[in-house]
Amino acid sequence: MQSTPMALNRHKHSTTAGSLEVSTLLCGTLGLLVSGVLYWIGLLGKGDLGVFHLLSQPVFQGAVPSQLSAPILFLLTAVFCFGLAFAVLDSPGAWRRVVLGLTLLVLVIAMVPTLAVWDIYFPPMMCLVGVFWTWFVGMIYAGHHSMPCDQVSSLEPLAETGIPIQDSNIEVVERKADEEPEKTQVDLEAKYQPNPSSNNGQS
Repeated sequence: MQSTPMALNRHKHSTTAGSLEVSTLLCGTLGLLVSGVLYWIGLLGKGDLGVFHLLSQPVFQGAVPSQLSAPILFLLTAVFCFGLAFAVLDSPGAWRRVVLGLTLLVLVIAMVPTLAVWDIYFPPMMCLVGVFWTWFVGMIYAGHHSMPCDQVSSLEPLAETGIPIQDSNIEVVERKADEEPEKTQVDLEAKYQPNPSSNNGQS
């Protein structure tokens, strides 16, 4: 049984409509707060230290590299969190959101050896935790809300296949309702109009 536009519209309205601006602020702030608190209480230090030991001999060759400060790490994490939140919540389809999250995680990991080339150590744990939590919360929010991008993408296949959407159906029904009385009036006038041929025969 194929889904009609009315059925699709009822299914769409059964999910709560989500706000892109509010949800971006919410998801980005939550990811930033979780990563910032974990970094501040020292739970991420062991992970950063382990990454540093991995790069110490092969890359830094036992030297002490310069390290990004905590404010810079916090700023980078904020950019990643809010940027990912906006991208995830403004992209229709779960597979796109998964690809965005995995891509940013790989990008953060790739920054470690990239900056190490210039003898700069980038502790990745704060950014990784912030990105993961922002992506996780964004996926949950998008799964329980109908985002504006989802509504637009659901109407595009109907427009491409020529299936009219609900608003178009309403306009067509209203147009037909306006045309029906005129058509009925024209039919009645044609039915009761005298026939010229019959009048000529009588004369």
